[in-house]
Amino acid sequence: MSDSPKNPGLDGRARDKDGQIDHKHPTTKIKHLREHYGKHFAPDWDGERTLGELLKESKFESLSQ
Repeated sequence: MSDSPKNPGLDGRARDKDGQIDHKHPTTKIKHLREHYGKHFAPDWDGERTLGELLKESKFESLSQ
């Protein structure tokens, strides 16, 4: 049986059992985000740093910005 969602959201994110869309967490490492967004994602950043650090230092609130 597959773990992939039956009805993913428009942007491919799945909903949790409570109906909430799973968002990227601030502890997600840059190297893992590059697997999804491509090698060009945050090119000057060490892959071991986190999304939270990137957003804080860049003064963005989310990846969509």
